[in-house]
Amino acid sequence: MKLVWVIFAGLVMAEALNFPGIVFFGLSALLLVVHIVNSLGWKRGGLLVCLAMLIGWIAEVEGLRSGTIFGGRYVYRMASEWSMLSVPLPVILYWGIFIYSGFFVTKAVLRGRGGILKTALVNAGVVTAIDLFMDPIAVAKGKWTWLDGGEYFGIPWGNFVGWFAVAFVTTVIYELLTQKWADKFLSDKEVYLPPIVGYFTLWLSFVITSLKLGMRELTVMGTVAMLPVIMTSLWGWRLVRTLGKNQK
Repeated sequence: MKLVWVIFAGLVMAEALNFPGIVFFGLSALLLVVHIVNSLGWKRGGLLVCLAMLIGWIAEVEGLRSGTIFGGRYVYRMASEWSMLSVPLPVILYWGIFIYSGFFVTKAVLRGRGGILKTALVNAGVVTAIDLFMDPIAVAKGKWTWLDGGEYFGIPWGNFVGWFAVAFVTTVIYELLTQKWADKFLSDKEVYLPPIVGYFTLWLSFVITSLKLGMRELTVMGTVAMLPVIMTSLWGWRLVRTLGKNQK
């Protein structure tokens, strides 16, 4: 899929040349659309993305209200006029992109094997690894603030427990919905590639940004969290790709 690599190059350039965030976000969304069109189709793929957005949004609303789901009280300070019950629209979209993409990265890691529980646990870890790198950067940039601080770069550990729980529950539902579509995850190697490319690009953008911010310790910790996911998913994709060639 040449278009995937073109988008990847655009994402890297957007981050390296410090283009406005909307450019990076727009290209990420385009990568997601390419995957949906070429894998499950609009109805199935759109359903999964919207489901993750809905569950993430509900968790955010309750988290902002009670300060419990994500381990503490926080407020958004993002420059966005579009929000739903104080949750900025980009945040809602991130939930959809991260969980949906993480689900297919997980399928590559597991090579389509494993039951509901195993898949949900792995994807919850894959998604939480993103936030371990992303959240400190967002706080440093002033996009949101943890009012009572926390142990991890000023963020409470409960935040990551909340991320893990939201991703876990959503993935369980994904598995129940997609059991009849399992052949798509195994038979077409291209189903795996765009999410893996997207996950790699996220990691690379976080590395660049954290180094620019002088957060070298975070660079190391975030890489420890995300890079194993990238390596194992690429290995899984390679095995599926080899299997596909042998079957021709």
